[in-house]
Amino acid sequence: KNIEKAFKVKLVNVNNGEVKFQKATSNPKLPKKLSKVVYTIFGLSNYSPFSSNKVAYQPSSLHTITPHSATSGASKKYSPIRFVNRYKLQSLYDKGATGRSKTIGIISFANFHPNDVYRYWDDEGINVKSNRLSIYRTNGYKGSWDGYDESTIDVEQAGAIAPDSNIRTYIAKPNIIGMVNSIAAAVGQNVADTLSLSWGQSEAQVAYEMKQGITPKKYNQIMNLLFEQAAAQGISVFTATGDNG
Repeated sequence: KNIEKAFKVKLVNVNNGEVKFQKATSNPKLPKKLSKVVYTIFGLSNYSPFSSNKVAYQPSSLHTITPHSATSGASKKYSPIRFVNRYKLQSLYDKGATGRSKTIGIISFANFHPNDVYRYWDDEGINVKSNRLSIYRTNGYKGSWDGYDESTIDVEQAGAIAPDSNIRTYIAKPNIIGMVNSIAAAVGQNVADTLSLSWGQSEAQVAYEMKQGITPKKYNQIMNLLFEQAAAQGISVFTATGDNG
């Protein structure tokens, strides 16, 4: 009730048959004095669009240490060394560009087991320091295991290609609030030299959610402002588009 009164909105619970969430039935409003200094308001909806699948996992079994086995054919087929050869990265390594003294920030929405990641690097013959990983839990989020495989792969691959870098993972709730706050935290901390983001939505999905009142209409502008600030600080941002083109 206090939120409804403060922003002059009505919050309703929605059940579309697949998910239940909260949203406002109209655009929030601020007093004139505040509207001049506040760009937009988000967080009135708790819809979670970034959860990539609904399969129930038992991830705790993955980090059990087992005796080393021979590298599988699949591992060789998709190994970091193949990526290095395909994109001719060896010349960069020869010049010392291995990520030393650099930090890769990864925006993610699911937990991962550090032991899995270190085991992967070890199996691939990649020598790394034992304290290169750090995790920032955005808004104190304890994390979910839905999508842990994507988080794990993101960290494994980034750390494999830049073996001397530090990896800092930002883990947030899989929704608009988590996305914006994680990127804002990463930019504000100014620790990462690059940011990597493989989660997200297509433009069509974002447009649909704006029309439904789930995503703020200025969401794209908010993201652009954060990316512009990152660029001004010298932080490069890389976003995957493989799922939606």
